[in-house]
Amino acid sequence: MNINDDVTLEEAPDLVINKAIIHVLDYAHGQAQYSDAQIDLEDAANERLMTKFVKRMNTGTNRSKGVCKEGRVAQVIGAAYFQKQLSFLEASKQLLGPLEAFANKHAQSFDVLVVDYQQEDVPYLGVMVLETQVVPQNRVEMVDGKLCNLFTDTQVLVPFSRKSSTYARMNLLNGEAEYEDAFDVLQKDLLQCEKKHSSKQLLTSVQKIAKEVVQDEPNPSKSLAVLSNTLREQVEKEGKVELAQLVEEVFEAPTTKAAFMQRSKEEELPLEHEVQPQAVKRWMKNQKIMTDTGIELVFPSAYYQNPELIEFVNHPDGTISIEIKNVGKIMPKK
Repeated sequence: MNINDDVTLEEAPDLVINKAIIHVLDYAHGQAQYSDAQIDLEDAANERLMTKFVKRMNTGTNRSKGVCKEGRVAQVIGAAYFQKQLSFLEASKQLLGPLEAFANKHAQSFDVLVVDYQQEDVPYLGVMVLETQVVPQNRVEMVDGKLCNLFTDTQVLVPFSRKSSTYARMNLLNGEAEYEDAFDVLQKDLLQCEKKHSSKQLLTSVQKIAKEVVQDEPNPSKSLAVLSNTLREQVEKEGKVELAQLVEEVFEAPTTKAAFMQRSKEEELPLEHEVQPQAVKRWMKNQKIMTDTGIELVFPSAYYQNPELIEFVNHPDGTISIEIKNVGKIMPKK
């Protein structure tokens, strides 16, 4: 298969790829093709490619966290490998068990990368489904003795700009795991760990609950924009979301604060959750509002706190005016 993009990811001096292997689960044709040899990481091109794959495991905002408890499938394989009771080849094949069962049951085909690597001196075992897409490719044939250019469908790996949707990595020191599971098989059958919220799921839930509890306020959009800014500031400073502190800084009415915390409890949101700053920046970058007169506005959330750019005025009769300031030019959207 070909890699169909040339995105160069930033250097990762703390990332060391030790071993890597790719197995093919071709159950659309009823077979598995296991590799008997590792990928040659002395080849610079192979090493760069494996590094890109591993970095894709570390950048998704949809990834969830959990702990592989003692005696569960991934923990047993990981511990045996870490204690050198299993070779890398044997461990890689055993880790594929749940994915192979899934592929066989659903007659699907995909490649699976298994990798042993270190990041910041922590050893990991990673498993990633290498997703593919069908693209047209030129081919040449002789038709009735004449040269003919034709197109055919060819499978290639998806671009690195697209985030992976099925992968897991396990910390071999403490059994902690991070994963994204489009097939709904890794968490239940391989890691066998309790599912926790991903950063994206947490942010989505916080935003949804906030919309519910502020809907009766005079200007709910303003509260949601303040929420976005406060979330971003909290994560950039603390590296996590703390719900109790967030509520105190965002909402003024005690009833709104109490309603938010009650709904958070019902949704089983953690009181604290580690979140990457880039996840908040991407998720909370813009604020979108719709007026009851049919006007739709989209603007950076930070503008709410800058009256030199946009201002919301509440009038005694209950209506709201929106003033957009210091605009040098108005252009049609392309």
